[in-house]
Amino acid sequence: MNASLPGGEGAPRRVLLRRALLASLTTWAFLLAGTTGAQARAELSLGVARTPVAEAWNPLEARVRDAPAATLVLTADAGGLHRGEVIQTTTWTFPDAAGVQRLDVDVPLPSWRALSWRIEYRDRVLASGTWGARDRDPRPLDVVVTSRPATWSDALGPDARVTFAGAADLPARAAGWDSVASLIIDGTAAAPETSTVLTAAASGVRVAVAPEGRAGHGPLARLVAAGPRRVGAGSLAPLQDAEGGEVGSPEASAWSHPARRQTLQAATGALPGVAWAHAPKPWVALGAAAYAVLAWTLLRVGGRSGLLSSVLVLAATVFAVRAVAADGAVREVRGAVALAADGLAWRTEVREVARLPRGTLHLDGVYRPVDPGAVTWRDGTTRLSLAAGGRVRLTGRPELVDVPNEATSGAPLPADLREALPANVDGRSWDGTWWLWRARGDDDVAVAPAGRGVRP
Repeated sequence: MNASLPGGEGAPRRVLLRRALLASLTTWAFLLAGTTGAQARAELSLGVARTPVAEAWNPLEARVRDAPAATLVLTADAGGLHRGEVIQTTTWTFPDAAGVQRLDVDVPLPSWRALSWRIEYRDRVLASGTWGARDRDPRPLDVVVTSRPATWSDALGPDARVTFAGAADLPARAAGWDSVASLIIDGTAAAPETSTVLTAAASGVRVAVAPEGRAGHGPLARLVAAGPRRVGAGSLAPLQDAEGGEVGSPEASAWSHPARRQTLQAATGALPGVAWAHAPKPWVALGAAAYAVLAWTLLRVGGRSGLLSSVLVLAATVFAVRAVAADGAVREVRGAVALAADGLAWRTEVREVARLPRGTLHLDGVYRPVDPGAVTWRDGTTRLSLAAGGRVRLTGRPELVDVPNEATSGAPLPADLREALPANVDGRSWDGTWWLWRARGDDDVAVAPAGRGVRP
C-alpha cells in the first residue's frame, strides 16, 4: 500500500492554480501599463517663442502622440462693440498615423476679443488653451538670440516688445516672420541656420548679427562682413553696442514693419475691382426695341404664321437673356505686391472675389480678409459666405521669390498706387506683380536686384 503525501492530491492543484492566477495578474498588469503609456497626448505652441501677435501671421506648431487623424481647432472672435461677434476658425487635421505627429503651419490672427484652441481625438479633448483680450498685442516682436537676456532687457527701449528665443524657436518660412520687427544674434548662444537668418532678413526683418561670436557663428559673421546690406524687404547689418540700443545701421533697413503694412494696404486698394462682362448698352437697347416690335407685330397673326412668330420670339428671348446676363456667377481679380532687393522679394498676393448669388466661397490656399469678417480656414483652404452681389478683398500668405530680370523693365505702376508710396520708392508692373524697391541714394544701400546687372 503506497503512502500518500501530506495534503493529498489537492495540494499540487492548488499550487498550479495559484501560479496560473499570478501569471494572469502579471499579464493584465503589463497590458494596463502599456495602455497607460500609450495614452494620446497633445501640445501646441503659437507665435515666435510662444508669443502670438495680433493682426499678423504667426507660426503654429502642434504635436500629438498616438492620436492618428486628430483635429486642431483655433477659434478667434474678431468682433467689436459695433460689429458684434465675428468668428474666425482655423481647422487642421493631423496625419492618420501612429506615433508622434507634428503640425507646422502659419495662421493669420486678427485683433481678437477671445482666442482659444483645442485638439480633439475621437470625441474627446486632448488639450486646450485660451488667450483673453488682455493678451492681445499688435506690436511686432524684437527677437533676441542670446545666453545673456539681462544684457538686452532694457537695451531696445521701453516701447520694444522684446522676446528671447533659441535657434530652434525661429520660424523657417517667410510668413512666420510677419510678426517680427527685428532679430538680434549677439553670438553668445547657439547659432541659427544661415538659411533661417536670410529668410528672416528677406521677409522684412531687420537682422543684426555679431561680427564675432563663439564657435559656429562663422557663417553668420560672413553675412555682415562687408557691412549693412538689404535683402528682400529687410536688411542684414553688423551688431552695434547693446547698451546704446543700436541694432545695425538704420540706412540698411529697406522697409520698416509699419511701411510694409501701409504698402500692402495701398496695393490692396489699387487692385482693380471685379466687373462682369455685358453686351454694349447700345446693342442691348437695339435688341430690346427689335424684340418689342417683333412681339407686337407677329403675335397678332394666327395659324402657322402665329406658331412661327412664337418660335421667333422665344429665340429672341433666349438671345436677349444671354446678351445682357453676366458671364459668370463668381468673378475675381488677382494681383501681387513684392518688395525686392538683392535678388530676393517678399511677395504677397492680393485678391478680390465677387459672387452674384448668395453662397459660400471655396478658395484654395489660406487668405485673410482685409476687413474683419467671419471666415473658416480648413486644411489649407478658405471658406467664407457672401451675400448676393457681395465681394471681398483678401491677402495671401507672404512668401519669398526670386526677382526676375524683367521686373525692372515692366509697365509703370498705377497712379493711385504710386501716389500712396513713399517718395523714394520706385517700381514696375510685370507678370501680374507690382515689384517695388527703394531708390538708391548717395549713402544708401542699393536695393535693385543684385548680381543681375540691373539698377532702377
